[in-house]
Amino acid sequence: MKATKKYYSVGIGKNTDMHYNASPDQTCGHRHRSYKTAVACQQKLLGYHKEHGKTVCSAKLYKLTNKNGCTHGNTQWGIGVTHELKARKKPRLCTKGVLHAYKNINLALLLNPNHANISNPKIWEADGEIVVEDYGKVGCFKLTTTNELSCPDWYIDDKKRRRVQVQFAVLCAESVLHIYENQYPDDNRPRTAIEAAQNYLKKPSNAAAKAGNAAAKAAAKAAYEAYAAYEAANAAAYAAYAAIAAYAAAYVAYEAPYEAANAAAYAAKAASIDFCALADQAVKMEDNN
Repeated sequence: MKATKKYYSVGIGKNTDMHYNASPDQTCGHRHRSYKTAVACQQKLLGYHKEHGKTVCSAKLYKLTNKNGCTHGNTQWGIGVTHELKARKKPRLCTKGVLHAYKNINLALLLNPNHANISNPKIWEADGEIVVEDYGKVGCFKLTTTNELSCPDWYIDDKKRRRVQVQFAVLCAESVLHIYENQYPDDNRPRTAIEAAQNYLKKPSNAAAKAGNAAAKAAAKAAYEAYAAYEAANAAAYAAYAAIAAYAAAYVAYEAPYEAANAAAYAAKAASIDFCALADQAVKMEDNN
């Protein structure tokens, strides 16, 4: 919502995040006197309605396919292609019961190595009604691919892609570092791992990558020790997830791009985070480099 004095204006657009209202590129044009009426207007404009006893949201999405326009099971996609599955009461991601897509194009490409792991993916703009979602990935019973999009510049260039992956992992780890440090204030291993990844970004080299690997191993050990205390306190488990996110941030600089997605996965276990915003921030930081 955008507040102007005592009025509210609803941000509606293809870049609007349903939970955080990020990056709206147009508004409803109304001047609502209360936040409540503005929310009602937003829900109407974004296509909210009740179905199967839960709120379903129509949204602009992104679909990744292989170079032939296919996904798992040789499901063919293309301009104006619609697939629909039978609705079920308890839809789950990563099952055949939903059609998968993403809410953010940059996040889709960053998570791809740990999800479908499609080489040289095609990107499609899509329309669908979200029935289940996790941190940026969504599931629909009905999905239509409407238009093929070009890959972002950062993804095409190998060096830029690696830097964005590292930066994204760092941002994810930084978002949850406080959870670990609140639980273990005298243990700086996760912070050191994040700093190693940041040093790699400042001056990429084999030495910086190896330092990141060493710091990653130390953070992994910290995570193992914290997780071993899981039965003693749930906070230790969340601290462990935060430490693993730091490990992933350091290790992605050393070798494996899929660790960027791991950093997001474990950060998501530790806290609720706007990963779409972090993905866009990582790309913006590369653009400003």
